[in-house]
Amino acid sequence: MFPGPPPPCLIGAAGGYLRTVCETSRMIDDSFWTSGSVWFVLAVVTAGLAEQKNRSRWTWFLLGLLLGPLATMLVVVWPAPAAAPSPSATAPTFADRSGEDPV
Repeated sequence: MFPGPPPPCLIGAAGGYLRTVCETSRMIDDSFWTSGSVWFVLAVVTAGLAEQKNRSRWTWFLLGLLLGPLATMLVVVWPAPAAAPSPSATAPTFADRSGEDPV
């Protein structure tokens, strides 16, 4: 097939054409960066969804990095926590304490 020893990068035929170690390595690197980019974007989307449901953006971003699509699914499926009453709505005003109407 070859006149002499095969080239050092040659590993074999795949799909009807020869693929080299250099090409295979580059394909693996490209796949790694593409997958990592998609995973990172998914973590950002998870953080945005969590913030809309009154959850910690940073916690869910980290969970999105670790769990990926599973974290996104959890944010979407779990209901938003009940909103706590604001302190200003429950704090007594000066008029409430004095028993008189403010003038």
